[in-house]
Amino acid sequence: MTSSPTEFLTMLTALTGVYAAGLWGRASKVSIIAPASVHNGGIEPGDPLQAINDWLTGIQQAGNTAAVLNQRAARWTAVSVSLAAITTVVGNVL
Repeated sequence: MTSSPTEFLTMLTALTGVYAAGLWGRASKVSIIAPASVHNGGIEPGDPLQAINDWLTGIQQAGNTAAVLNQRAARWTAVSVSLAAITTVVGNVL
């Protein structure tokens, strides 16, 4: 059984699209964890200002992680859309 270039490109488009969707999903589920509670066995510091600072640090770290995943997802989405356009052109030419 031979496969045409459009079948290959269609599968590649689908795979890159699913991968991008997985990255979007992971980005939406990043948890906020206060660093002090991780390093101190789940016990927050007694100083309220330090506890707030730890939570703000956790929020910033979670935001950075989500941003990196979103950036990767956007790039893979662009690849998938480009492949879809190429597949359409190749399909019409062949």
